[in-house]
Amino acid sequence: MVYPYVRESLKGDAQGNFQHTFTIPDVWGVFTLKVNYERFGYSTIALSEVVAVRPYRHDEYPRFLEAAYPYYAGSFSMLVGIFFFSLFFLYQRDK
Repeated sequence: MVYPYVRESLKGDAQGNFQHTFTIPDVWGVFTLKVNYERFGYSTIALSEVVAVRPYRHDEYPRFLEAAYPYYAGSFSMLVGIFFFSLFFLYQRDK
């Protein structure tokens, strides 16, 4: 267990709703999210939910990655450069 426990506080609003948003650890597996709220004089809240964390499938990734645009531009510029080099090499005259 790399990250066995994440202990966070819930934030409440004026209407009595509590929530917290967090990022799960970057570890694949099955995690149990538990809420155990105990306060003297109030009812106890005990919730538990099992969540499966898995890697993306091959068809769930975006088609083009924005971070890879420099690599796309580099590959297309190499294609254009090879095209012009081959035109120059094929049609040059021997002396």
